Amino acid sequence: TWLSELVTSDSFAASLLALLYRQQNDLKKACRYANIAQEKYDPYGCYVRALIELQDSEGSTEIAHQFMLKAAKLGHIEASYQAAMTVLGQLDQIQSAEIKQELSEQAVQFLQLAATHQHVEAQFSLGQCLRLGLGVQKDDQAALVWLERAALGGHSQAQFEVAMLIPVDHPQHLPLLKAAADGQYPQAVLCMGLYEQQSARPDEAVAWFKWGQEIEIPRASYLLAKMYQGGQGTGATATQAFELFKQAAELGESDAYFDLYLAYKDGQGVRKNKKSATKYLNLAKANNHLEAAAIAE
Repeated sequence: TWLSELVTSDSFAASLLALLYRQQNDLKKACRYANIAQEKYDPYGCYVRALIELQDSEGSTEIAHQFMLKAAKLGHIEASYQAAMTVLGQLDQIQSAEIKQELSEQAVQFLQLAATHQHVEAQFSLGQCLRLGLGVQKDDQAALVWLERAALGGHSQAQFEVAMLIPVDHPQHLPLLKAAADGQYPQAVLCMGLYEQQSARPDEAVAWFKWGQEIEIPRASYLLAKMYQGGQGTGATATQAFELFKQAAELGESDAYFDLYLAYKDGQGVRKNKKSATKYLNLAKANNHLEAAAIAE
């Protein structure tokens, strides 16, 4: 092909060929062309070489990281983000405070490069580093600026965190919270449900919790069960509430254990069953449920 003819004189052509062969899962040829490109310090070639290493079932994550670092140092934006996140994920394994500081500063530099080039995930991560003072001097104001940029870029967690950082009466508080919920950020979905519930709009609250339950947010199933238990929601029954408590418990919602104990003890939505009641009471106690702890059985 015409690309093959350009390989010896054009490192980017080698990178493109490497990408094409990688997409075809011909990793041997992909690696050959990626090596040509990365040896000529082509940033895209280094990045593709890292991707090939990660795609290879016998590849090395450490080698992939080294190529990602090389690409990042050469200015590749996605590689800068990926390299930064890998470095940040390794910090807990490092004992030396000096090395940890050096690596965290390097990660922040990579994040800054990607963030200034409109990389939304990098903007969010840079905001978090600034909030925590990780690899950079702690600066809440600068952190908020980067989180706001990520929020504008549609980052759901950034939208939620900005909503939590600004006053409740701020005109952007509720729109940001709703945007984060629409993006399926779990805490935002719960907050929207609770907001509608506190605003005496039970149908809207049920709708949010029901959606949260459908996308398997454990707390949403629990809160929906509590609403059904209180007779709120179309056709709400004790049996429906019980099933939701059970679903929430299976997803790890510890408060649901106590409600299942009450359901089995009193026959709410299910037949009384002392053995099952005891089981869920003990689970509630094991999860430090205050009401459960006060019951002697």
